[in-house]
Amino acid sequence: MGYTGRAVVVVSCVTADPPHRPHPHSLVGKEGCKKGVCTLEIPSDTMAISFNSLGIQVRAKIKKKTIRKIQISLTFNKWAILEKLNF
Repeated sequence: MGYTGRAVVVVSCVTADPPHRPHPHSLVGKEGCKKGVCTLEIPSDTMAISFNSLGIQVRAKIKKKTIRKIQISLTFNKWAILEKLNF
């Protein structure tokens, strides 16, 4: 609470049961979504964000392992995401 400055929110689908792991379904939306993971920078003036028109795309069972690998690399490679946003 009370923080103002640059911040990024990264959202992806995970399994419901612990330990939470990347889920094969993908998030899709108009803004900030790439390869099933959505990333938005929070405006520093409001420090609030909402994802508009966000949906879940069900993936075929054949591609689940490939999709999980992509999501893991995007979700857990925070430094690459921050680097792309010039943090």
